[in-house]
Amino acid sequence: MIVMPQKNIIYRLGCRIAHILRMYGVRRRKYIEYLIIILRSIEKYKGKHIMVLDLGCGSGSFLYLLIRKAGKKVIGIGVDILQYDEWFKYSIKERNITFLLSDARLLPFRTNSIDIIVAFSLLEHVDGWEKIVGEVHKVLRVGGVFIIQLPNLEYLIEPHTKFPLLKVLPKRLKSIISFTAEYPELQFNCTLVNVLKRLKRCEFKVIGVYYHYHSEVQRLFIVPPSYIIIAMKSI
Repeated sequence: MIVMPQKNIIYRLGCRIAHILRMYGVRRRKYIEYLIIILRSIEKYKGKHIMVLDLGCGSGSFLYLLIRKAGKKVIGIGVDILQYDEWFKYSIKERNITFLLSDARLLPFRTNSIDIIVAFSLLEHVDGWEKIVGEVHKVLRVGGVFIIQLPNLEYLIEPHTKFPLLKVLPKRLKSIISFTAEYPELQFNCTLVNVLKRLKRCEFKVIGVYYHYHSEVQRLFIVPPSYIIIAMKSI
């Protein structure tokens, strides 16, 4: 059996490089830019409020910054299976934000009630991630947009564990490595191909798939880019 330290050297080094390259901050700003472009392209945004649901919202900082950038016509709802102290702070600062403690596999919203749903780095962490796609289709209005950010778990350097060539290792070994890197929940079947198949099965229309680098500097290193998938509920 392979024994690895709880915070292994490769993982810490990978995180350090990501911080030096300012990838996390740049990534968040890029996602906000994408969303604002989509918001402004929706006719409903011109005169009415629009509902944005952030699945796996974490601390809620993304929704907070989005509303600050996009304006008061956006109503943000954050959903996470864990509760964060920042929720109260952001809710006080921005009255257009609400946070709910809920499982994304069983969303507590009416059918056809949400305009835009985002899931950034969520699906690959959820056992039964396919159920999330089905729930999104149920609560999203016809013509609504589902935006997925999907790290490439099959890249040369796996983006969570920062372990090289993880994709070629046996399943058992993958599980050990992801567990020691504190990512025991990684779903290695959450690939681009499988996500696109699930979207099609749930009758989404895929508008575009983009290979996204968080910064130009990132292109100079063996740092995994991620996929941005934009899909629309057509029926």
